[in-house]
Amino acid sequence: MDEVPQQILFGTFVLRFWREQSAVSPRWRGRIEHVQSGERAAFDEARQMLAFIGRFVPALESQTAGSAAVGEAASGAEPASG
Repeated sequence: MDEVPQQILFGTFVLRFWREQSAVSPRWRGRIEHVQSGERAAFDEARQMLAFIGRFVPALESQTAGSAAVGEAASGAEPASG
């Protein structure tokens, strides 16, 4: 029986995080680069970083949504309605 090879999707990303001090409170910021395309983006929330990655790895979006629901259930938090 011949097996059909699975398509392997991958991307290489470089992440940089730093903490900025402000008068109000410290804040984490970051920058991400997709190595294959050279595209870069700055972010200050994890969802922005994940959205950038999702542009190159579309399957991540559905997996991330499922992970969030699992994390909420494990923590006892109510899932967000949407």
